[in-house]
Amino acid sequence: MPTDYQPVSCELHSEIELHAMHGNRVSIETHTSEAAVIGRIVDVSTHDKAEYVIIETGSQQQQEIRLDQILKMTPL
Repeated sequence: MPTDYQPVSCELHSEIELHAMHGNRVSIETHTSEAAVIGRIVDVSTHDKAEYVIIETGSQQQQEIRLDQILKMTPL
C-alpha cells in the first residue's frame, strides 16, 4: 500500500479526466519506466490511498499508472 503518494495538481487531474472522457490516445512518460506507455485513457481510479490512470494499451490490455509517477503526458 503506497503511503508516499503525493497528490497531483488539479490541472493534471483535469487533463487526464478530459482525455478519459473523450477516449483520447496519449503517450505517458513516468519516473519508474524508461519507455513511454502509449494507449487510450479509459478511466481514473482511487485505491490503496493513491490515484491511478487506467490506460488501454492494445488488444484490450489495460495498465494502471499512479498519477504521481507521471513525468509527461502527450496527446497523440
